[in-house]
Amino acid sequence: MEWYHQWESEYRTHKEEHELGTEELDECLNCELCYPIVNEPIVFKKFWDALFKFEDAIIIYNDVTIKGVLDLLSMDNSEREDTIHKGKCRDTMDRITESIRYRIQPKIKEKGLRTIILVIVRDCIERNLGNEVFDRLIGNLELIEHKYILEDWDVERRFEKFWQWYKIISKEVEPLRIKMGAIKTFRELLYEEEGIATNEKKVKELMSNMEYGNIDIENVHEYHRNMVQKIIRIFIDTRGFTKEPEDSESEDSLESYEMKKNFNTSLYLRFERFRYWWNDKYEGKQIYTYHGNDSLEWFEKMLSEGENLQEDTVKKTDR
Repeated sequence: MEWYHQWESEYRTHKEEHELGTEELDECLNCELCYPIVNEPIVFKKFWDALFKFEDAIIIYNDVTIKGVLDLLSMDNSEREDTIHKGKCRDTMDRITESIRYRIQPKIKEKGLRTIILVIVRDCIERNLGNEVFDRLIGNLELIEHKYILEDWDVERRFEKFWQWYKIISKEVEPLRIKMGAIKTFRELLYEEEGIATNEKKVKELMSNMEYGNIDIENVHEYHRNMVQKIIRIFIDTRGFTKEPEDSESEDSLESYEMKKNFNTSLYLRFERFRYWWNDKYEGKQIYTYHGNDSLEWFEKMLSEGENLQEDTVKKTDR
């Protein structure tokens, strides 16, 4: 955990001020004297026991920790996911992690601890899936290697932002759709963090996992070199699509592309997953529906009408 030593130093200084009887103390969220436990609900005990299974460096909690967990439980899951990187959920989890005392520097990164906290609240407590969570995450190779994990829903949300940006920044070559391996490669690039700057090969792999409508352009090699650098820059500037670049007014910023967006990316990703599932299941048979085509529009219409995209609503024809 990156902030461990700073928090410990501030805690020791704060404790000395307590002993000296200093009247005006700086805030110290992990001080048990400033934030004594008032009430300890059973649900918090369940949370703490689960957290200890993932990070045994935790030793002491206080009233800030308890109230933070209760605040997370009071939020619905959509609000937590919407604000996990910035906003209420992120602020609450920051207070929880800072309020905990640790006997040694934790093995997990701070953002890893935040993710584990969210998983415990959502899956172990609300959904009562503790055993499944422990089986999935204890010994998880990504958690061991990177000291944090990327959840699938979070990766897909970040990919939506990337796809919105990429569709417009590379409109000259007309990106049409993603291939099956695109999100896997994107996930690997997220784990690279700033190391993406030295992994152009993986960025090129991501670009190759797209289908394009126009590859016959002048200076195609120079175009690709420039695009690789733009992708690297947007990954770094947005911290893996968790924040806006500092220069949100620039033409390459996510915000500018959000304003130009004219398509439903979430729906598009669902359509792509269905399309590849179909092609794999029916060995290249063309999708043909009673709506007359295989466009995103009919897919949205079928969803809105409650159709389940099974064989009774979709016909197959040879290409």
